[in-house]
Amino acid sequence: MISASPVHEEFHHDHEVPEKRRRAALTAAGVIASLSLGACAAAPGESASKGSKDEGYTFAGVFCVCFASAYVAWKEGYFEDEGVPVNNFVMTAGGSDTFAALAGGDADFALSGMDAIMRGQESGLDVRSVATVSPEFYSLAVSSKQADSIKSVADLKGKKVAISKPGSASYAFLKLLLEEAGMSEKDVAMVPLGGIDTTLTGLKAGTVDAAVIWEPGTAQVEADGSAEVLVSALDPEDHQKIYSSDKSISMTLAVTDKLVDGNPDAVKGAIAALDKADAWMHDHTADEIADVLAPLAQGLDRATLVAAIENTMKTFPADSSVSKAAYTDSAERLKDAGIVKAVPAVEDVFDCDLGSCVE
Repeated sequence: MISASPVHEEFHHDHEVPEKRRRAALTAAGVIASLSLGACAAAPGESASKGSKDEGYTFAGVFCVCFASAYVAWKEGYFEDEGVPVNNFVMTAGGSDTFAALAGGDADFALSGMDAIMRGQESGLDVRSVATVSPEFYSLAVSSKQADSIKSVADLKGKKVAISKPGSASYAFLKLLLEEAGMSEKDVAMVPLGGIDTTLTGLKAGTVDAAVIWEPGTAQVEADGSAEVLVSALDPEDHQKIYSSDKSISMTLAVTDKLVDGNPDAVKGAIAALDKADAWMHDHTADEIADVLAPLAQGLDRATLVAAIENTMKTFPADSSVSKAAYTDSAERLKDAGIVKAVPAVEDVFDCDLGSCVE
């Protein structure tokens, strides 16, 4: 299992946040209550409105191999090289916490699901995405104790299914699966279990019957046999079935309009750093990438981490550019599942002036 202990001075977990910052984040969470987003357990450090190259910036996101490019950009010094020094890199308990940290000004940059940004904009919040970080990567795993009775998504009816938090990208993924099976969230009992560690603990203990998980969790259950993967977005056939497309956008680099207006060079620098990291990762082996990620995943078996990276790299983007086709396909599915109300133009969700939007 992944240790919850910080391994660097600038690496913080959300339970370490000072109460003053927590209260500020709770205010942001109240603003977005209509999105079913939870209260933020955010980071210490400067807010987006005060961030500068000299002071350093705060990044927020859950621990996920899908965010490997951001970790590489941080630990290999690419953010620093591009004039975006990282003061804090905060691991939150769920995507809703990450979004609330961004919306509340406690994070300058957020590794956030595209669905959260779209819903935030629908609620009138001044947030936007500026780069692609990863395509869809979630899996639905069934406890080995329930594997004989749960053979399809339809078999989840009446069962307890773990997500990280309401309003998170894992919540959106489960809604998509249920919608594809002709069901709704009312047909299951969603259980918010937070990060990947606590989610896997609940799955193994039988607290839940199934769970939406992500790497390195998927590789962990495959290695120890504690659960069976029923559906995986990293599998091309499953991806096509879920999204009616071989392309998707899941995780993005998100910012507030205030940062874009106040320091566009910092945003451009962060995007350039991600591009450098993407190129570095595609030029290195999973084992070499694991050397960078391992300090952030203390307690995780090395072979499992390498397997998680190998699984992720099968679909990992070549750079941070935004595919308009992938955006449309993903946004349409989110709308079909009732996660977002409408599909705005890609330029309304992503800043195609600072970032790169391609056909």
